[in-house]
Amino acid sequence: MSDPNSPRHIKWDSVAVLQQDTAFSAKRKLLAVGESVYQVNGTSLSEPAIELPDAPDRGGRVAFHPDGDLLAKADDQGTAVLWDIGDLQRPHVAAGLPPLDDSVDDVAFTPDGRTLLTAGGDGMLRLWGLGRLPAAAHDPKRLACQVAGGGLDRTQWLRYVPGLAYQDLCR
Repeated sequence: MSDPNSPRHIKWDSVAVLQQDTAFSAKRKLLAVGESVYQVNGTSLSEPAIELPDAPDRGGRVAFHPDGDLLAKADDQGTAVLWDIGDLQRPHVAAGLPPLDDSVDDVAFTPDGRTLLTAGGDGMLRLWGLGRLPAAAHDPKRLACQVAGGGLDRTQWLRYVPGLAYQDLCR
């Protein structure tokens, strides 16, 4: 609907959307439907650009981070996962939220992208501060260094990685 006076229909063949939420990233022109992410090309959709590997297909609430590179995916089993889809050739889990005892009925990001909201089947709305995750998720090495609090020093390297020359991996 780039021109509200002349909306265009998007041709979409053989995509089942029953009982699955959808989300659109205007920034990346991506449409998420359950475990599939499609590229929107003009007035048509391509074959799925990616299928999230090992993603459960139970229900499926989805939401894009404002930058379009993170996709929140939640399900009826109390699971919510943040997928980094910045590189459509290599989607990976950037973070998982602690499982809930009930379903996750909805997910949404705040407009500034700093917080993820989940609405649970237990009636609770939870706010999850994302910290530096959105910026670091696209670089798994950087993310690992942040989570681990830095790389190994020379002594730790000799203990855990004997036989290989020391490398400061977090610089």
